[in-house]
Amino acid sequence: MSSDNSRLSAKRLTSSAAAIGLYVREITGYQRAIAFRNILIHGYADIDDEVVWQVLVNDLPQLLSDVPELLTANG
Repeated sequence: MSSDNSRLSAKRLTSSAAAIGLYVREITGYQRAIAFRNILIHGYADIDDEVVWQVLVNDLPQLLSDVPELLTANG
């Protein structure tokens, strides 16, 4: 990948991340989702499979509902 393409990709990624940051607070339980992501990424050895399963069963459906609505509303 050329240097110009790399800079353009980095700029797009930064722009997308900024846009996501503006809307993330509209996602139900976003703070818990961020905390859960941090546990998964940084605490792999300490992860309780039952907790992961409960998050998938209890919280993922709401996230899957919120995100498309947010994307549609903010296109």
